[in-house]
Amino acid sequence: MKILISVLFYVCIHTLYLEANNILFSKEELRWIQKHQEIKVGVERDWVPFDYVDKEGKHLGLSQDYLKKISNISGLNFKTYPKSWSTLLKQIKAKKIDMLPALYYSKERLRYINFTPSYLDLAEYLFTLRKVKKLINSTEAYDKTIAVIRGYELEQWLRKRYPRVKIVLKDSIYDCIQSVSSGESFGFIGDLPSTQAVLQKYFINNIKVNTILSDRDPVSVHMGIRKDYPLLESIISKSLEQISRKEKEHIFSQYASDEGFKGLIAAFGFDRPPYMYDKNSGKGIEESLVRQILKNRGLSLKEIKQVPMQRGQTILKDNSKIDFSVGVFEDKTDGLFYSDNFIKYENVAISRSSDKIQINKIQDLKGKTVVAWEKASLMLGKEFKSLFNLENRPVKYTETYDQKLQHQNFFLKKADVILVDKNIFQWYVNKYKYRYDTRQEYTIHPIFSEPTWVKVSFRDKRLRDEFNLGLKALRKNGMYDEIISRSLKIDLQKQLNLIQFIAAISAEYIFEGDTLTLKKIFSKFSHINIIKGIEFISTSKDQSLLKLERHNNVYKEVKEFSWGGRTNKYDI
Repeated sequence: MKILISVLFYVCIHTLYLEANNILFSKEELRWIQKHQEIKVGVERDWVPFDYVDKEGKHLGLSQDYLKKISNISGLNFKTYPKSWSTLLKQIKAKKIDMLPALYYSKERLRYINFTPSYLDLAEYLFTLRKVKKLINSTEAYDKTIAVIRGYELEQWLRKRYPRVKIVLKDSIYDCIQSVSSGESFGFIGDLPSTQAVLQKYFINNIKVNTILSDRDPVSVHMGIRKDYPLLESIISKSLEQISRKEKEHIFSQYASDEGFKGLIAAFGFDRPPYMYDKNSGKGIEESLVRQILKNRGLSLKEIKQVPMQRGQTILKDNSKIDFSVGVFEDKTDGLFYSDNFIKYENVAISRSSDKIQINKIQDLKGKTVVAWEKASLMLGKEFKSLFNLENRPVKYTETYDQKLQHQNFFLKKADVILVDKNIFQWYVNKYKYRYDTRQEYTIHPIFSEPTWVKVSFRDKRLRDEFNLGLKALRKNGMYDEIISRSLKIDLQKQLNLIQFIAAISAEYIFEGDTLTLKKIFSKFSHINIIKGIEFISTSKDQSLLKLERHNNVYKEVKEFSWGGRTNKYDI
């Protein structure tokens, strides 16, 4: 019975489809559709978001959405052929392809292309460096150098209307933007959606919309059909007319954006203080360095995802939302792009001085009860790996994913020796000084000749290159060492614990929206000098619910903090 229903359903739909076609298209057009089983469509490789292909060659963008609807209406089957724009124009002239799904109208192209009615109108803008003052009128730029995509109708318009303009021809929007970024060109003329898409894709933040082209009408986007296929142009045009205004607005809304770069999402580790603290704080030396490096390059960090160290090694392979992963070891076989050396771990062997253990070389660890961090055997050099690898490591040697547990075992004397970075060990000594006997003397055995460096992995090579430039500048101006030195002196864990305490006692009143009680509660914290401001934010709405700022040991509600911006978890 289910099969019968399915067959009847198909027959009904197919009958309705044929009836609709018979009404919309002429008999000549219907015969043409039946005769031409495949329409060759030339698509651009990188005109995001209108007409482009992904890494696998799949056609994407606004034009693809229109082709789907046209196929449903007409029954035409489209096969796409991605090429550069200049190549596509040559191919449609030579009749090697049948149509172009998205192009601007020009009289010169009428010699070899039939244009459908416009299905989209786009304003054009002048893009310049951010430091360039806003022009009162776009005509002020026409005695300067302007980057234009080779083969675009804009080139002829500029040459005819403004013969003094200096034109630099490029092959893509990205090349035009780079021409402006490098100083080769003063500006680039383009539409907002496609240019902003390229700025976001390649993490370019030094380019801005300067002014609209007030002397040029919005350009219309059409589909172009080879000149000897007038029936195809008629079929496509009739199909476009069947797409309602509401449908067109819905298609455009999926791609239109007047926003620029929105910030990056990164994966960080945790429980490696002071490099990175607990699972939820998102704080540590690594985070401080990354934020400053990105700031140096005009970029920003929007969100932090904290994951175990081992997960950080692979997260870019299966999570496309993560832009980069911090504190990882380079794997030359995974296809990712790695930064220059980022953080140096000075790994040593440490024993209790009272045990009088002699360790002068790696082999001296044999026979000792040793506790190390997870994957230490892969990171401490060839000699260490040969003695303590997974297959034949001694029974007394253990690795743990949790460095907190690693240190607890050592402080509880369950291990003779701990293998660890010196800064991490000192942090745990201070943390546990009231719980364990950590105030005794320790002997450091520097048996590893080379430090262990971690890096930052990227999916995008250009972002990696930007990061490296920022890292190099940070080292050169001394801020790299300054950030690390400052971070080692501050007991950030105490501040994080205070934040957790504040959150715990506030949760009930935040949920109920009881700002009066919240103010009373925080009046009790007015004597704590390190708390300069408190803000309650609704993460679901990204909306500030209450801001309190400390003035003369009293918290007062404010609209904006005196230092500007929002609080963050170390601004307490």
